[in-house]
Amino acid sequence: MTTKTKNPLVIKNGIEGHGVFAIEPINNNTIIFKMHGDFIDHPTQTSVQVGAKIHIEDSLAGLLNHSCTPSAKIDRQRHAVVSVHEIKKNEEITFNYSTNEDKLAVPFICRCCGKMISGKNE
Repeated sequence: MTTKTKNPLVIKNGIEGHGVFAIEPINNNTIIFKMHGDFIDHPTQTSVQVGAKIHIEDSLAGLLNHSCTPSAKIDRQRHAVVSVHEIKKNEEITFNYSTNEDKLAVPFICRCCGKMISGKNE
């Protein structure tokens, strides 16, 4: 697994509100960025789950949108966002909330599939 040495990302309008986009290509299986922030024991609209009842409030990760066909996944051990395929320049960085989050603080109807996204334990 490789790690990007500089920040290859920009924030702009995405699938739903703001999103995080690649400003240069990112190889498959690359740590795009590591999450840093406060740890809390419950989900919020902007937290990312990194363990059983452990969520992190990271300002960049909080802007990652959901996709049923994501460009990234969450590496819970490394507290990192990792690419799941080669990401093209200007492609939005997304992850599948249903495969990472046990329960969402704010469930929603997915624009990809039309299903309720509420977490993998809901």
